[in-house]
Formats: sequence, structure tokens, C-alpha cells
Amino acid sequence: MKSKFNKTKCRKCIYGNTHSISVVCSYATRNKELQTCLYRDDNGKIRDRRGDDYNGCLLFREGKQAKSYEW
Repeated sequence: MKSKFNKTKCRKCIYGNTHSISVVCSYATRNKELQTCLYRDDNGKIRDRRGDDYNGCLLFREGKQAKSYEW
């Protein structure tokens, strides 16, 4: 199964959280509003703030990933 986003790019993102073999998006723990990537719109439909482009995540911000103790 192909991932929804390019994990190579996620490894370069400040919101990425790299574990031994996987990469996850930690946007919810790194933004001041504590918003998650997924949310319900006014019609009750689940939306993704990252968008739908495999190589074009709308939340991507290049930079060093924080360690868990820096959050």
C-alpha cells in the first residue's frame, strides 16, 4: 500500500517525526492551535489540511525536526 505522502519529504519537514523505520506527521503536537491534520468541515465531511498531492503537502515546512523533549 502506497503512503498518502512522500515520506522522503516528510523526513525534511519540521512536523515530521522519524521513528526507527517509520515517519509520522506530528503537526498536531507542534502547532500552537493544537489542530490535527484531519478535521470535519461544516458539512461533517472529514478533510485533510495536508491536501491530496503526494509530493505537495500543504503543511510542509522544511527544517529540523524537534526531539520529543523539545515539544
